[in-house]
Amino acid sequence: MLNASGLNIGAFCLPVVQTFMGPSAGLPVIMLDIGNAIIATAASLTITRSLLHLGSPAKNLPLSLKIKNIAHDFYSSISFDCYMLMLVFMFAGWSVPHWIVTLITPFANANAFAAMAMIGLMMEIPDNHKDRSELGKVIAWRFLFSVLIALAAWFLLPLDERVREIVVLAAFAPVTIFSTKFTDSLTGNAKLAGFSLTVTAVIGLTIMTILHAVLPVA
Repeated sequence: MLNASGLNIGAFCLPVVQTFMGPSAGLPVIMLDIGNAIIATAASLTITRSLLHLGSPAKNLPLSLKIKNIAHDFYSSISFDCYMLMLVFMFAGWSVPHWIVTLITPFANANAFAAMAMIGLMMEIPDNHKDRSELGKVIAWRFLFSVLIALAAWFLLPLDERVREIVVLAAFAPVTIFSTKFTDSLTGNAKLAGFSLTVTAVIGLTIMTILHAVLPVA
């Protein structure tokens, strides 16, 4: 449930799409990630925990406590908080001071490497049928919805071909890094989740490269 949902936009899709299509391609990717981040950084954990009745016996809690628990999952996610703060800044017309940008740039540039290194240290190749079956389900569900999202983006979005291609490529982004963290926090198989990220990253990069080569965009 955690690893079949959400797209790895910041650490994977953004640098790949910018490599293919230039720095200006970053803006549509970031706009797409505003919606994706709600799921990837908080909502997937809340939904999974609620549906599987993990943690507190949610079905016996009063509504106010249920809402409080859901809110806690959101505001305790630093990434979600940062996204919301940046949205406030954008709508208010405020700019982040240049010295702050200069200060955090080295950390931002190291983010993708650090995240992938963490996953590499955690992952483990599945050695039994049950784990391989779970991995196959994650890949199948992700591929199905990636295709549906890509087709809808290409044929239905009222945008120019360049932006539609960017969304099509983003649809095949791999499992999110948060999924591995959340899987571990809910006592799931974090090593299998890390391996799922690696496998879907290889598959995603291959498909994104092929699509960029064949889509009729100038």
